[in-house]
Amino acid sequence: SPQGPPSQQQQQQQGPGAADAAKLLRYQLLLGCGLQLLQQFSGINTIMYFLSSILSFAGYRGREALRAAMLPAFTNASFTLVGMWAIERFGRRKLLLSSLVATGASLFLIGMLFNTASRHTPPFMPGDPSDDLSCPAFNPATPPHLADCNSCIRHACVFCGPSAQHHHLSQNRSQATCVIASVQAIETCENQQQQPKHVAFQNGCPSTYTGWIVAALMIYLASFAPGLSPVPWAVNSEIYPDAYRGYGNGFASVTNWLANSLVTLLFLPLGRVLPAGGCFFLSCGCTAIGFVLSWFFLPETRGLSFADIQRVFRARYLSGDVKEF
Repeated sequence: SPQGPPSQQQQQQQGPGAADAAKLLRYQLLLGCGLQLLQQFSGINTIMYFLSSILSFAGYRGREALRAAMLPAFTNASFTLVGMWAIERFGRRKLLLSSLVATGASLFLIGMLFNTASRHTPPFMPGDPSDDLSCPAFNPATPPHLADCNSCIRHACVFCGPSAQHHHLSQNRSQATCVIASVQAIETCENQQQQPKHVAFQNGCPSTYTGWIVAALMIYLASFAPGLSPVPWAVNSEIYPDAYRGYGNGFASVTNWLANSLVTLLFLPLGRVLPAGGCFFLSCGCTAIGFVLSWFFLPETRGLSFADIQRVFRARYLSGDVKEF
């Protein structure tokens, strides 16, 4: 049955060979768990869990967000099949490094699109403070540069104005207003008898960048699924000695789910604190760090037996040669 790593006392009793084996196992655990951390910190499960919310932030509403979410989800499933084919053809190392580059670039692109969209948010005309439906955070004396859709939503109010399809009108202050987040206010907004039809935006602002954001999300998933998705699990299944393979895989799995929980809990709070696109820039930074560490510390294991993989680790890590792979 699987055992835990040798204790310091056991190492002393078993001699230098046992000490080297413990050192090797620590390297392998750090590598395996580090790959699982990298997978989660690249943002995959936050994007999959909160895909509809992310699309709402981008300006989609209700069922529109759900329908738009189907395209990235289909992309993820399709390119996972590509990864199953490519991992034995191109190897773990090349697949992971190329996936990290493409994933990082797509995360940077998503962050830039959200940031640009936030700087082109439509303005509104503050309502009369005596109007019970007007957002109390704004009044006719509010400076124009502070009366825009982003400011309205940050104050937990609802932006009421033309959709992005009427972009030329949505940039006219007189065409929009900011109302309280109540059922009555939303119904009043959407039942107005005026053209173009007004829409209530509660989570995100109307934007001409929504289509580009969906495309960038699809690029992200097409980059992540073939490499960062399967490689950490494949590597963890190979790198541990026979006696500790179950222990190593269990430890790596726990690391994966703990990291998953952490980034899931932090995504929405960080999204409210950081500038628009900030969470995606953070994940992009994680992929950059992961690329450097993987370049230096991840050997290729494709086509090697378990015994050969252990010899590779002994030759490279126990000799201290971790710079040339």
